[in-house]
Amino acid sequence: MWQIFGHHNGDDRRRSVTRYGRSIAANVKRFSKDTSGATAIEYALIASLIFMAIVLSATALGNAVSGSFEEVATEFENINS
Repeated sequence: MWQIFGHHNGDDRRRSVTRYGRSIAANVKRFSKDTSGATAIEYALIASLIFMAIVLSATALGNAVSGSFEEVATEFENINS
């Protein structure tokens, strides 16, 4: 199997695993320095906070408008009575 990939003895296999291990360590180091994912998460958190503020404001406004309409409906009922 190793001959397919150009490896012929056990020493080559050990070097291949060592090189592979170094590349993983290099990738982990590079990944730990990458801040683009953190920025995306920060933007998502900000967007979710803005969305929650809009929902809460709309709910409060809806309750206030509903109360106003109920008062107007009550006054119309009193006028017709």
